[in-house]
Amino acid sequence: MKRFVLAVLAVFAAWSALDFLIHGMILRSAYEATAALWRPMGEMKMGLMYVVGVIAAAAFVGLYAAGMVDSTRKCTTCRAG
Repeated sequence: MKRFVLAVLAVFAAWSALDFLIHGMILRSAYEATAALWRPMGEMKMGLMYVVGVIAAAAFVGLYAAGMVDSTRKCTTCRAG
């Protein structure tokens, strides 16, 4: 269980860092140029976005762990199709 939680936190941290890099730095000028199309920051539900991010990270880690149960096979995750 400890390993699962640490993996979820690592995936969430990497996801958050990439999100900041891509949306906060690289695409910032594009977002500012089209500000009329986007919801104002005051209306954004950032807490909900973080909760959904943690749930998605847990789903990714869980699916990866489920696919790697029998790691002796060469293509373990190919069983999922």
